[in-house]
Amino acid sequence: MHPCESGVPPRPSSLEASLPDKPVGRRTECCRNPAHLIPFNQSPPIEGVVMSPKAGEGTSQAIQSEERVFFVNSRQVFNHVVIGVLVCLGIGLRSESLPASEIPTDLSAALRDSLEALNRSRPSRIGNEPVYAAKDLIIFYSRRGYRPVWVSDNGPTEAARTLSTALKQAYRQGLSSLDYHDIAISQWLKRPFADLQPQVRARQLAGLEIILSDAFVNFGNHLSNGKVDPVAIYPQWLPEKKKPEVFAFLSGIRTAGDVRAALEALAPASDGYRRGIVEAERLRQVIASGGWPAIPPGKTLRRGDQSPRIVPLRKRLSFEGFNSEMNTPKDRASLFDEGLEKAVLQFQYRYGLSPDGVVGRTTLTALNRTPQDLLETVLVNLERWRWLPRDLGRRYIMVNPAAFSLDVF
Repeated sequence: MHPCESGVPPRPSSLEASLPDKPVGRRTECCRNPAHLIPFNQSPPIEGVVMSPKAGEGTSQAIQSEERVFFVNSRQVFNHVVIGVLVCLGIGLRSESLPASEIPTDLSAALRDSLEALNRSRPSRIGNEPVYAAKDLIIFYSRRGYRPVWVSDNGPTEAARTLSTALKQAYRQGLSSLDYHDIAISQWLKRPFADLQPQVRARQLAGLEIILSDAFVNFGNHLSNGKVDPVAIYPQWLPEKKKPEVFAFLSGIRTAGDVRAALEALAPASDGYRRGIVEAERLRQVIASGGWPAIPPGKTLRRGDQSPRIVPLRKRLSFEGFNSEMNTPKDRASLFDEGLEKAVLQFQYRYGLSPDGVVGRTTLTALNRTPQDLLETVLVNLERWRWLPRDLGRRYIMVNPAAFSLDVF
């Protein structure tokens, strides 16, 4: 699935209001403007100067008048020439004074050409890869003079490789790396760019640059806003729009550390979100080890009971980390003793059940939920955390419908 709605590409936001205004234009080469140099035989007429003598004027006066006209015209042409030369010199000086990062290179030119081709293509693709944030990326790069973020003339930077590593770890946040060009980026990073011809290398790097930025923007949007549009599920939801800051982070990336800091800042910082990530990892380890045993159905179990069903009950609770409470000799493993009762109480508190220390129908159902089922629940809750505002405020209410509880903070 892609953000905004299930199964569709991410929701790119318009950058018109989020990026600083920066005029973008191309410098004109010196003296290509015909107005800079005016031929002597095409000088404009001068108002107030009579080219022919008036009636009654003598020949000498007429000659003086024509000489005066020629002198004035020559002087005006000379002024135009001088101005044109100064303008050209000014442009040349301005080009020499540009920062090195703003002087066009083969790579920036290839990036500009690739983005222009991307703007014309429908659907927007680089090779076989769809570019979900194409419109916003075209605006982003035009406003930074087509300077790349992830690549240099020599090849991909460490920031690019750090982003690739982070995308492979997207599953830890309950997201899929396949949504962020993970396979294409991995293959691209293995290419021998140094062996390519300069123009071919520039085109290849420009394509990689666009795909990396598209991956960062989409991954950052998912971390910051969620992958699914909550309004599509809950029409009354009032989401907080946090997308423009993704491009602010993108423009500030210089090093590998910048990538890690940006992704950490975009993800929710709440304790609940962090605990969810830890719990998801624990459940993955349980699944990898083969899972926990199912407890057979039967009558309610309580303190003092003895039953073979208590043995798998103890093993099931050990996966929750309650071993210290169940430090019981093996010959008493089938006895529901005080330590097992404490472990059942802790399980009931953790899962929002009525804490009575008794394994009835409701508690048994919760105990027998598979780790795969619980992992899916945790991942859904991680998505819900991403829907919430970054700052919940000094005072807020947290409602747990499953546990029929309400907490005030």
